[in-house]
Amino acid sequence: MQNALIKTTPQSLQKLCRALAITDKLLEDDNPLGLPELIPYRKGDKWGFCNRKKEIVIECEYSEVELFKENLARVEVKYGLFGFIDMEGNKVIPLIYQSILNFDQEIGFSQGLKGVGKEGKYGFIDKIGNVVIPFIYDDFHDFKEGWALVKINDKWGGIDKTGTVVIPFIYDATLVAGGLAQVKINDKWVEIDKTGNEIAPLPGRMFYYGLGKVKKNGKYGFLDREENMVIPFIYDYAYDFSEGLANVYKNEKYGFIDKRGNEVIPIIYDYCGSFSEGFAAAKKNNKWGFIDKKGNEVIPIIYDYCESFSEGFAAVRKNNKWGFIDKKGNEVISFIYDISEYFGFVHGSFSEGLVKVKKNHKFFYIDKKGTEYYEE
Repeated sequence: MQNALIKTTPQSLQKLCRALAITDKLLEDDNPLGLPELIPYRKGDKWGFCNRKKEIVIECEYSEVELFKENLARVEVKYGLFGFIDMEGNKVIPLIYQSILNFDQEIGFSQGLKGVGKEGKYGFIDKIGNVVIPFIYDDFHDFKEGWALVKINDKWGGIDKTGTVVIPFIYDATLVAGGLAQVKINDKWVEIDKTGNEIAPLPGRMFYYGLGKVKKNGKYGFLDREENMVIPFIYDYAYDFSEGLANVYKNEKYGFIDKRGNEVIPIIYDYCGSFSEGFAAAKKNNKWGFIDKKGNEVIPIIYDYCESFSEGFAAVRKNNKWGFIDKKGNEVISFIYDISEYFGFVHGSFSEGLVKVKKNHKFFYIDKKGTEYYEE
């Protein structure tokens, strides 16, 4: 049989484009909140997973669960032991590992490997539970670009994905940013690459937008990588740059500067958070609201407290209860959630259309319509 040629015309292409657009719209409308296929669901004191219709798919038998990442979810049982299940509920990695040590480590896998603890030591496993790097380390950072920083005998060094040492264990402290690491030796910070080569000495600990925050004679400013002063040492405190602006503190007030040192938002606030999604929480006269990057008070300063925006929503507190607002200031989720040491939320940030909240001493997830994935 000969291959048939399909003749295309402008009219047929137009019809095809309309059909694809309709298909995309239907798919979008089927999940307008951007929810994952499986949602963490709490039933009493146990956790499992339900679908978007709130039908339980994986039975509630765990003391804690996390969102699925790359078709695996981290689940916990008593005594802080965790493992991983797949989307059918199979325990693909046994629940025998200890919880991670640092909050900056990934919940899921990083470059196909996961750092886990066992009997007080740390190693790395793959996605089917094989121990790839043995449990001999005292601390670790996740793998980035094929290597990871690990700690042994109170010193930090680096290994590749086979466990081969690629950076000697000579450093006292570490910070990781992308494919580069910033390490401390003899009270000095230096930047190294994945082979251990020292790229540059650092006047500060971490660079954002090419600038490092430094304290000198009790005041804060910013230097570039060549240790040239870019922003003078005139601030009582300074935060790292976020979305191109840095939060600074002077004369008991907060405001923002750009990377040239221009005070783009007046230093008039009692406190400010860092910018997220173009907005920063700001406090004035003991109330909170939001400002934009031009310093406009875009959401009235009327709340008792505000968290940062994530996925277009921000957690705010009013009359000792928490709810959510959108970027227009609309109160889109009712103020019915409780205060706790974590401000009633775990970071208060949405991820995949969900956020973890607390009510009646119970943590559970809600979506952007306020649907609660929880039952007694």
